[in-house]
Order: sequence, then C-alpha cells, then structure tokens
Amino acid sequence: MSEEHVFETLPLPGPNAYPRRIAIIGDLGLTSNSSTTIDHVIANDPSMILMVGDLTYANQYLTTGGKGAPCYSCAFPDAPIRETYQPRWDGWGRFMEPLISSSPMMVIEGNHEIEPQVSGITFKSYLSRYAVPSEESGSNSNFYYSFDAGGIHFVMLGAYVDYNSTGAQYSWLKKDLYQVDRAKTPWLVAAWHPPWYNSYSSHYQEFECMRQEMEALLYQYRVDIVFSGHVHAYERMNRVFNYTLDPCGPRLHNSW
Repeated sequence: MSEEHVFETLPLPGPNAYPRRIAIIGDLGLTSNSSTTIDHVIANDPSMILMVGDLTYANQYLTTGGKGAPCYSCAFPDAPIRETYQPRWDGWGRFMEPLISSSPMMVIEGNHEIEPQVSGITFKSYLSRYAVPSEESGSNSNFYYSFDAGGIHFVMLGAYVDYNSTGAQYSWLKKDLYQVDRAKTPWLVAAWHPPWYNSYSSHYQEFECMRQEMEALLYQYRVDIVFSGHVHAYERMNRVFNYTLDPCGPRLHNSW
C-alpha cells in the first residue's frame, strides 16, 4: 500500500494571508539536473509549487535516453504514433513524491505534454494525471484556469490551444480578470509555458502571435508578475509592455 502523506492546502483568499514560499519550476524532466533542482526545492520547504510546463519529457525518452534514433521523427516519418514512453510519467511521479506529497503543486501544460497520438489525440497523459480547478474558475478547459492563494490571484494560460481574441480562452480570461477583487487579492500573477520576451535566439518571438492577442488585456488589468519556462535558462526582466519599458507592465521571469 502507498504511504499516507499530509500537506497544508493553500490559504483562503484574503489580503492578509500568503503562501509562505512559492517554488517556480519549469522544464524539469528526469535527469541528474532534475535531482539537484528538486533537492534544492525540498531544502527550501515551499508551501506551494508552480510548475510551468514540460514535466516529464516522456515524448523524447527513447531518443534522449540513448535507446533510439538521434531524430525519431526523421528516422520514422510515417510512424502513426510518435515517440512517447508512458512509464516515464510513472517514474516522474515517484521521483516527485517527496516534494509534492508535502506541498500542493499547480500545473500548466508545455509543448512536451502534447504527445500526438493516433486519431489526433493529444495531451492524453497530462490530462489523465493532473486535475486543475477549471470548472471552479469558470473555464471549460483544463488547459487554462485560475485560482487564489491568499492575497494572490493566479491566472494559468494555455499556449497550445486557441488564444485568439475571438476564442474561448480569451473570452474566459477577460471575464476572469474583470472579476478580480484587488482588495481581496492585491497581487495578480499570470503563468504560461513559452515566454513572450526572452533574449535566447532559439525561442525568440516564438509565441509573438500569442503576445499580440493577449498582452494588451493583461496590461489593462495590471498583471504584476508573469512566470514562464521553455527557454532553458533563467532570465528576469524589468516591467515591459509591447517591447517598451513600462512601469505599469508586468515583471517577467523565465524559470528553468
């Protein structure tokens, strides 16, 4: 039988209570670097974990684990099921148990969670394993949702589903931001996987279309901080809006 574990839930909404310490993690995987990261996080005893996408890298395991072709899609272009090693999800869950058995973790999907399968199925493993408060926050999708933790309202956005200003996610986001009570939750934090701003050439402006659709709305409601991942290097920026330093723009953090 599994061991029993206990952790404290997030503080109720209110301006006088906050998570004691929040760990922001992205692009973790299951390597020696992952172990070093999680050991560091556990040593700092967070009361909440924000996982900003790319959890297990199960979709690359057969290649990066040294057991497959250097480029699976190149070697097997007609394969109906792309490389994805499902036991990797179970192994990652066991690896994370010492941390997430004692601290609640909120997640958002990254590109490595897509895992395209036959019949156009995507995100199957991710959606099967992680429950999020989508319905509770008025969202009709597990790919985007919001929640409160004490005096912070978190908005978790999906970069790999429709984010156009005419779509369902944008409509939900507009309503969610409008309903935020800054007297109850003074801090407004947003998170999604790929950053809109970064200095790394490999991912520079990769999600410029998403930025053009959504940035003005986040700016209008004065989002304080944005957390992203995807770029495998930590980067912190001044407040920015539309590629210009702006004291009313959010402070940007690319986590890794």
